[in-house]
Amino acid sequence: MFSATFKQEVEEWCKLNLDSLVCVSIGTKNTAVESVQQELRYTGCESGKLLEIKNFFCKQMKGIQPQCLVFVQSKERAKELYSELIYLFTKVDVIHADLTQEERDKVMKNFTDGSVSTLICTELMGRGMDFKGVKVVINYDFPTTAIEYIHRIGRTGRAGEKGRAITYFTSDDVKNLKDWHDALGLLFTRLHNESQNCKGKKMKNARPIKREKISTVPKYDLEKQYKKKKLIQNSIKRKKKQSKK
Repeated sequence: MFSATFKQEVEEWCKLNLDSLVCVSIGTKNTAVESVQQELRYTGCESGKLLEIKNFFCKQMKGIQPQCLVFVQSKERAKELYSELIYLFTKVDVIHADLTQEERDKVMKNFTDGSVSTLICTELMGRGMDFKGVKVVINYDFPTTAIEYIHRIGRTGRAGEKGRAITYFTSDDVKNLKDWHDALGLLFTRLHNESQNCKGKKMKNARPIKREKISTVPKYDLEKQYKKKKLIQNSIKRKKKQSKK
């Protein structure tokens, strides 16, 4: 059995049910890899997260856009965030359980070949998927447990490459932070200072927070902005073609 992390219950089951068991651990147990630069961004509220991620991508558009995975709490929130970002950034897509296998395969192909640079996904993409070239992982919704966090950010910084993990957290997330020191290292200090409820206990069976809907602009206005942007892009393409003739 191989895994980046092992829950205590899994270890206990192995000890009880497997013969001639040998455990081999590399590095500190249940911690993030050193090749990933971890960043924490306190956004205050849900609308603050949306503003933060839009600002992030606006800056990225000025240069080469790195391959980026954005993790959210549920497929509903994945759809909502996609609806907000697609009108502003065309190289973004979303993958979730409501897509057919053919649709999921197409999304994965586009992300792998670079046609899509940003992929919005849920926790299912946090384990067992090996993406080459992922430079940035954004935890749009704070993970429920430290183990989830480790698996998510483990999608970058692989095979000796450097990676970057950005985690947004709100006032609602702060009260649920417990026993994050091993996963976050020194960054935990910043979280600890935000919370009086952090007692160093383990987070067991934590429930996902009920979050507000991801939306700041009416859909009608977003569609108008998107159509206007596409018209401008098509106009630029036509002018370039005409200049080559």
